[in-house]
Amino acid sequence: MGFVLVANPNYGDFIAEPIPFSVPGIMVPRVTDAQIISQYYEEQTYRDEEGLVIRYSGRAAIGEGRIATYTERAPIVSRFSSRALIMLTKTRTLLMSQFCTNIWNQHGSPHIAGIAALIKQINPSWSPSMMASAMSTTATKYDNRGEPIWLKDSVPTHCTKPLHLVWGRPCGSYSCLGPGLVFSTGYEDYLSFLCSLPNTDPEKIRTATGGSCAALFSNPSDLNQPSLTITALSGMRMTKRVVKNIASKPETYLCAVLPPEGVTVTVDPPWFTIAPQESQSLEIRLYVTQALDDFSFGEIVLTGSLNHIVRMPLSVLPISV
Repeated sequence: MGFVLVANPNYGDFIAEPIPFSVPGIMVPRVTDAQIISQYYEEQTYRDEEGLVIRYSGRAAIGEGRIATYTERAPIVSRFSSRALIMLTKTRTLLMSQFCTNIWNQHGSPHIAGIAALIKQINPSWSPSMMASAMSTTATKYDNRGEPIWLKDSVPTHCTKPLHLVWGRPCGSYSCLGPGLVFSTGYEDYLSFLCSLPNTDPEKIRTATGGSCAALFSNPSDLNQPSLTITALSGMRMTKRVVKNIASKPETYLCAVLPPEGVTVTVDPPWFTIAPQESQSLEIRLYVTQALDDFSFGEIVLTGSLNHIVRMPLSVLPISV
């Protein structure tokens, strides 16, 4: 059962507001369109001598229909996907010398919401940041053919920068349902992040959030995200990440680094053993070895003794040694 709400010729067109209905339905806000539908209905409706409907032969189909195929290359970064600017990065945490803008995910990402719902069903106690961490650290940069994910511009080309990929292809082997380690953040962490941004007004933050700038990060890049992006890196910077073991068994992790060009990266401790529900702090130091004109990319990989692999992407713009 459903309904069709059409414009009345006596009152003219109406504005079809996008409001939710509890039953299926469609709105036709233009009188001319409603008249076309009404005319077709009358032409396809057969009545008896008393005017009662005895048969209706109208037919309808959804135009521009799409049939899913599963033989092509997938996924591909679409044309309308935003391209990260030099001061704006899709890897979620951004530090600027004068101002800061933060982006969390693509606007149109129902697949991400669906995966998050699946994770939440299996792990009902997880916070949103834990679910986001699980998807991020287990994502892959490769498509269903095992090749680098393509970027679709005028013609498909291989992605040349990780900023195009956000996380990559999430949860290809369901590993995000049990990632081993998660990077967890809460309200106080986000508040400290806001308060640590350059040229921010604590009073405006208090008005917007209801919280005060009681605790500050030494640097906004200290926000405990499963990625690290630093612009205008000069000399050396130390930041920290905290991981939590959400597995049911103790596990030993070995830290490996693929450093971005122009940067040396160290992680302390280089290896650690972590019990279930325990946390481990990691100190990450970045040293500029060569100044560059653009971002360079790398990653920190935590490989566990129980086959968990946790990837943390690095995006750095080194400007001076």
